Amino acid sequence: MKSAILFTCTALTLVPSALAFTEIERGELLLSTTASATYDSRVLGGASGADDMIFTLFPQLIYRRSETAQLKLDAHAGVSVKRYYDLTQFNSEDVTSGINLRLPQGVGPRFSGSFKMSYDEHSDVNYDVNQRVRDKIFSTRLDTNFLAGLKTSFDFDAGLLQAHRNIYSDRDQWDAGLGFNYLDFLQGTALHVRYRHLDNETSGDNSFGVPLNQKLDTYSVGLSRPIYSDVKASVSYGYRILDRSRAETVTGETHYAGSFVSASLEGPFLPASRFPKLDSSLSLFYQSSDVPGINDNNTRRFGGAANLSWQARPNTKLSLNARRALELTIDDLTVESTSASFGVTEDIGHFIDAGATVGYDHRVYRGISRDDNVLFFQGRIGYRMTKYWSASGNYYYRNSDSSNAIANYQRHIVSVSANYTF
Repeated sequence: MKSAILFTCTALTLVPSALAFTEIERGELLLSTTASATYDSRVLGGASGADDMIFTLFPQLIYRRSETAQLKLDAHAGVSVKRYYDLTQFNSEDVTSGINLRLPQGVGPRFSGSFKMSYDEHSDVNYDVNQRVRDKIFSTRLDTNFLAGLKTSFDFDAGLLQAHRNIYSDRDQWDAGLGFNYLDFLQGTALHVRYRHLDNETSGDNSFGVPLNQKLDTYSVGLSRPIYSDVKASVSYGYRILDRSRAETVTGETHYAGSFVSASLEGPFLPASRFPKLDSSLSLFYQSSDVPGINDNNTRRFGGAANLSWQARPNTKLSLNARRALELTIDDLTVESTSASFGVTEDIGHFIDAGATVGYDHRVYRGISRDDNVLFFQGRIGYRMTKYWSASGNYYYRNSDSSNAIANYQRHIVSVSANYTF
């Protein structure tokens, strides 16, 4: 599969590039090469305090189709060659590739949609298990919309995720959904009817020795309408059916079925007409996890995301982000993540840009007795020397305080890099 994906993405970039790395058929093909040196104070995570220097060379081909073209296309393919100064057993050549196709609304008379496909190899510390893990992840996604009439449309989407690892659980997940929309009645109200199916399976490489084997079917009907400006409110009622293996739960229950109600508020809750320098969005929901982990009794939780950014000055931008979500770890557990971060970016003259982010993440794990409190900071400064050459420096700091001793440690990552693109 890896070879096929790399060949496809590389071919999409190479076929139109027989002439040169310039604008070709409403697009341009670029060769980007980045060289970097990185110091990592915790290469192995909580299992060991080993540190090391890592040297990376990352050449990749990038194809970008012009924004004036009807069909938008972005594609890339490259290999990240990493060499460790002391821990040479971790030397690797990591393949990365991807393609993104988009047909915006208004281009075709009735059809719009997007298609994404990517493959990525990487090795890093996974903070849920606090060990170094090598991941090979393939994902693809299709989203489509068909206008059947002036007020009616149909949606179809489908996706596939495959994650293979050297330790802990492999994961295969696919989902598909079909929806019907009746638009713009009763002063902008819209009716949405939707069905969704999801399959999730893991290999069971966890401390329980239990694989996940889950099937979820969701039927829902909802209403949405604008409240003010671009803010949209929606409410939906549905029926949810989850089937899972007996070994996944303490009670041994394998079938869950019942109704649910959800509500959301989405959009720029601070109107641009009154706050021209502010961009904002808010999303709230109340739901169970689509892929509950081992010993997760499938209870509902509040979740959502809020984002606020302020263009304080022409060259200064401030941002505030908050998020609460249910996630599945690589050892097949559900974790409730509640995080918030504050960031600032600054353009210094015409050639230098800088940014910094500080944040907090509280993680509570279901099925085991563990919770983590994490503080993190990230800073970056970049310098564009010429049209083709640029350089940057990055610093990352993470301080984890956990009820699990292996997750109590600090990590510092410092890197400098140079890039040449033509």
